[in-house]
Amino acid sequence: MALAFGYHNSFLKRSLEDPNELGFWMEDLYTPGYDTLLKNKETEKKRTKICKIIALVSVLSCALIVIITVSVVITRH
Repeated sequence: MALAFGYHNSFLKRSLEDPNELGFWMEDLYTPGYDTLLKNKETEKKRTKICKIIALVSVLSCALIVIITVSVVITRH
């Protein structure tokens, strides 16, 4: 009896939800492709962040080398 009441209660709760909200329609949907898409986006974000850090470190090290080289060449003359 409690199971039937729980089912009825769940049905009433669903019937009171607003069908105009996207969550109403998307709640029960599950697609493995969506999880894969999210993982790919997260991986792409990490990759982009790492590439930006590597580029920044490269530019800073090149700038440091140029500054040291120029200062050594100028002081020799």
